[in-house]
Amino acid sequence: MSLDRCLQDISEVEKPLRHVYLIELSSLTSQEIEKFLGTCSDIPSERRREVVAALVELAENTAELDFGAVFRACLKDPDDEVREKAVSSLWEEEDRGLIPELLELLRDDPSHRVRSAAATALGMFVELAADGKLLSKDREMVKEYLIHVLKDSEEPLDVRRRSLEALAPLNTSE
Repeated sequence: MSLDRCLQDISEVEKPLRHVYLIELSSLTSQEIEKFLGTCSDIPSERRREVVAALVELAENTAELDFGAVFRACLKDPDDEVREKAVSSLWEEEDRGLIPELLELLRDDPSHRVRSAAATALGMFVELAADGKLLSKDREMVKEYLIHVLKDSEEPLDVRRRSLEALAPLNTSE
């Protein structure tokens, strides 16, 4: 099997998605991600949702598969359900380079479900900070954003609640 065959399968929206080809999306290079994104830009959002959901399922069932690059690429998808699933799938990612992307989603995403998922995903970095495994500048930036969201009465309750849950490991006076 190959990445090209996988992308062809994804593109054939009139046919059922075959999960066996999706393993080719594991551990993609940046060049391969560009190819994936080019394919996804031409398919309906329903199919993109289906692909992300299938990748989540595959990742949960097979620890050797790494779809992190695909999920990160999907953070910019125009469909809020795709973005939400992608954010939720990054809960184990410890790459501090993900922090700005999650903070941007928390601050600017039009979907409260995506913002809620971003707050939850930031909880991983708060846990790292509480264990002394995160740079202090990152710790302060994440803490500041989450507290800002928590105190914003205009934010939906679920986003504020997820921000509070994410902040809990710091056990701060705020």
